Amino acid sequence: MTIKNNLDDFEPLWLKSKVIIGITGGIASGKTTAAKFFYKKGIPVIDADRIGHQILQQEEVKEKILSAFGKDVISENQINRQELGKIVFRNQDRLKKLNNIVHPILIKKILHSIESLNETIIIIDAALLLDWNLDEICTYVILITTKKSIQIKRLMTYKNLSNKDAISRISSQKKPTQKRDFIIIENNSTLSEFQDRLAQVWSLIQERILKIS
Repeated sequence: MTIKNNLDDFEPLWLKSKVIIGITGGIASGKTTAAKFFYKKGIPVIDADRIGHQILQQEEVKEKILSAFGKDVISENQINRQELGKIVFRNQDRLKKLNNIVHPILIKKILHSIESLNETIIIIDAALLLDWNLDEICTYVILITTKKSIQIKRLMTYKNLSNKDAISRISSQKKPTQKRDFIIIENNSTLSEFQDRLAQVWSLIQERILKIS
């Protein structure tokens, strides 16, 4: 899925007037923490996960998921995300099938959100930012990296996953490609050190924005 088709409905001027900062990285890398850091600075955050959860509540999407994965993923007329996760994160073909249902809608909603926001600086928080080619519309991309052992520990602690399920979640994601112009932040230490690095990056971005303007 590329974003070029999704951009056909947009005038190009809305991109030129905004500074878009993409935040990406593997699961449990610290993307949400980074997004909250910028949100506290008054910058609007487009959260791909939150949009994805909203899409799962749409009737037409629920019907497609029911057809693709069976009635066990539906509970009280809602998608049981935990059961759905068990199915797709252990099988790449099923994960691809789910992505084909959800991702085109999700990308379109992200683009519409960017266009409709009046703020000059906008954050996109998306683990699959690169898979969707949304880095192409970002002024800056912050890639957060984390050791696999730390990812597993965080998933087991904060998501209450078993070691096996944690590894399945991590393995289901492709390792993000580190492009030359990405801002890379390692998050293998304390929360305080991570926030210090985020503050340094934000200062750097602000300096660059001022120079451009």
